[in-house]
Amino acid sequence: MSNFAFGLGVGTQSAAGDWLEVYFNAPLLNAADDLIKAVGDALGYEGGNQTIEIEESQLKALEAAFLSVGAEDQAEIVEVLEGTRQPLVVCILASDEEPQTTAEVYLKLSLLSHRLVKPHGINLTGMFGKLPNVAWTNEGAVALDELPKRQLAARAQGRVLDVHSVDKFPKMTNYVVPAGIRVGDAARIRLGAHVGEGTTVMHEGFINFNA
Repeated sequence: MSNFAFGLGVGTQSAAGDWLEVYFNAPLLNAADDLIKAVGDALGYEGGNQTIEIEESQLKALEAAFLSVGAEDQAEIVEVLEGTRQPLVVCILASDEEPQTTAEVYLKLSLLSHRLVKPHGINLTGMFGKLPNVAWTNEGAVALDELPKRQLAARAQGRVLDVHSVDKFPKMTNYVVPAGIRVGDAARIRLGAHVGEGTTVMHEGFINFNA
């Protein structure tokens, strides 16, 4: 079973159930056939590009699937996620096609920032339409239509909900810090940036996604 990319993600959804962002701790490029088959058997994946939302109750079966093919690193991720109340997703891309979901976009951006693919080396056509504009705060991603109530709730508790930015892209360092880099201001590097080892980004530097 051919595979372009695979990722087990945990993320944030709006109150309406729309994905705002997805964190892929250890995305895989060209995952092994036996891994995809084992995951497919556990989750009902039958091929193609799919974004599969999963329940916490499915994690034990997923962990067993990973262990059955010697994917201990992926099994360790599952172990950490057991008991979480955050939404979970498995994204399986059989081929490098135009992304159809927010999770697919985040998986591809993660491949870039994990240095698994090079800039302009993958299909990101139409990605902007799949990325919601989000308030990035000290409490994570917040849907813009939910922001006023979240701000009010914080104030009622004597806190301030700090909005760092309003954008479609989060900062890369909240998702991955590639080895061997120095960054003066992490807010100036977007997820999807491909930052090579030995790179120093000074405070006024900026690196966009796919660059």
